[in-house]
Amino acid sequence: MYESFQRINQFEKRERIKSLYFHLGLYDKNTVEQMSERDRLKDELLILKEKENNLRITVNALLGEMQNLVSADNIEDLETRLNDSNDTIARLVESAGKARNKVQELQTALQEHEFYLSELRSHKSSSDDNAKSRHVCPQCGYMFDDEIYSLVRDSYNQVNEEYLLNQVEMIVESLRSEVKESEQEYLTLMNRLREQEKAFDESQNASEEYVRNRGLQGITKKYQDELANIIIQQRDKELAIKRINSSLKKIKGKKEVEDLYIDYVQKNILKLRAWDPAFEGKIKLLSP
Repeated sequence: MYESFQRINQFEKRERIKSLYFHLGLYDKNTVEQMSERDRLKDELLILKEKENNLRITVNALLGEMQNLVSADNIEDLETRLNDSNDTIARLVESAGKARNKVQELQTALQEHEFYLSELRSHKSSSDDNAKSRHVCPQCGYMFDDEIYSLVRDSYNQVNEEYLLNQVEMIVESLRSEVKESEQEYLTLMNRLREQEKAFDESQNASEEYVRNRGLQGITKKYQDELANIIIQQRDKELAIKRINSSLKKIKGKKEVEDLYIDYVQKNILKLRAWDPAFEGKIKLLSP
């Protein structure tokens, strides 16, 4: 029965019930005004919720940006912090450079001793003492003869071949351990350096950093105040909606009107001699 009003906004679904109950005498002018006010508050509440979500995203992004900046109350404090950070980075760079050089030196020494050890083992396993052995450098491929064995033995001041072999093996194992420790020390220093550089970019100008920091603090506080105000507005509107709901709950008579309508329809259908048992329980005021 509302087809002729389907394009009129005031007769959208939730407004039709108000109109119907008003004409049936259940709602008076004050009731309809309260319901309209409640609908308006709900619409405004949805808008505030959307604003709150957007502001929270903005504030969280600003706070995240501020975490990467050096906090300072004045330019002097900031410059002091910048200098301290630069000094820390410089010390880490120097320490990392020394650690890298140490690793390279140990690796070179280890390669040399591993080569000597290889030559000693090769010479020891030779079955033909009279035949002239030939050895190949694993680095460059140069061919050495037995003279290399004599040079290696002379460099360690040892005569006994077995004892010499054991000594070189001990030196190689010791160097391997030192290389491993030095590499770990170098990696630790590099990780600390990366963390320091991430926390603060030493190339930034102190005054620019100060201005940026203070600017972010100002805009963040502005949005935080706006967010707090929106939350207060939401609470006020929610309380107002609760008060209206409480008032509307006091309205009685909807069931009585529904029962009267069902009885009226049933009597008219019976009067028209058109009653069908299938109609039982399907007659409702708010549906066809």
